[in-house]
Amino acid sequence: MKILEYDEVGGDQVLELNVRCFGWFLSPNEVKNIRKVDKRVPEYFAFYAVERNEVLSQVGIVTVDTECTSGKEKVGFIWGVCTRPDAARSGLAMKLMKEAHDRLSGENIRYSFLVTGKSLVAYNLYNELGYKDFASSYWGLRECKSLSKSNSKITLSSKIKNNELVEIFTKYSKGLYGFVHRPENFLQVRNAWTWMPQSKVHVFKDKKSSIGYALVGKEKDILKIRELCCPNKKDISRCIRALELKLKPKYMLSEWTAGIHQINMLGQIGFKPLGSYATLMVKDLKQKHSIKKIQRLYGVKEGKFQMTPVDEY
Repeated sequence: MKILEYDEVGGDQVLELNVRCFGWFLSPNEVKNIRKVDKRVPEYFAFYAVERNEVLSQVGIVTVDTECTSGKEKVGFIWGVCTRPDAARSGLAMKLMKEAHDRLSGENIRYSFLVTGKSLVAYNLYNELGYKDFASSYWGLRECKSLSKSNSKITLSSKIKNNELVEIFTKYSKGLYGFVHRPENFLQVRNAWTWMPQSKVHVFKDKKSSIGYALVGKEKDILKIRELCCPNKKDISRCIRALELKLKPKYMLSEWTAGIHQINMLGQIGFKPLGSYATLMVKDLKQKHSIKKIQRLYGVKEGKFQMTPVDEY
């Protein structure tokens, strides 16, 4: 078995592997676009296990700047772990993961993150590799009322001015830890990874001032909120009402990561937290810190950890 980088294998085989495992059309053109817009992607892009010139398994990496109590911290984020069904349970993914860890350690990176589901077979693999549950994900479900009008003066706009979202997010994330360092072309980066659901942007306006934004997707009568960003917590309920009035969903579904500072506020306005099998895991590549130590570094228990689904890879 050989471990090769993306440019050393056939792009069509990578496409076939990802379609088979994820239904993700990761074509050579898609890879070219990702490399162009996402500067977090390393030159090697991903690692592949190859036998007899056939691509059998994949592990991808990006490096992301995060913020912790000691300052800016560059971390690894693992994506696209998969193995062809006829080569499953042969240890290929574990070998690729170890190669990924060696590369990250060689760049003096301390922590490696990934998102998975506790019900998946891969969850046991990650435990064997030393990953620990860092923060759980939850769904929040809210049944909406039929609103015909509102006393709120908040309006919604889909027109985005230059750096408007960056400015809002910068205000919102002040004093928080975690995934708060975003490039100015963040939405372009996220849209380049085409496995992610496309989100429509709604900017909340109070008179002429922008007070927040939401990244949402609507399926029939369900509005899925992928990110809600309001620098002033007191504006959250008014912005939710504005979404409700404008888009008229029957239900709102919001995903959050345990520890974010918005959880209590969302609960107060009718979002019922639902359990989830999704989990954010972390591995200390230097084997120096306990999971509790890393959680303290990122303010998880204090509710100061920032991460939403659009930060995931």
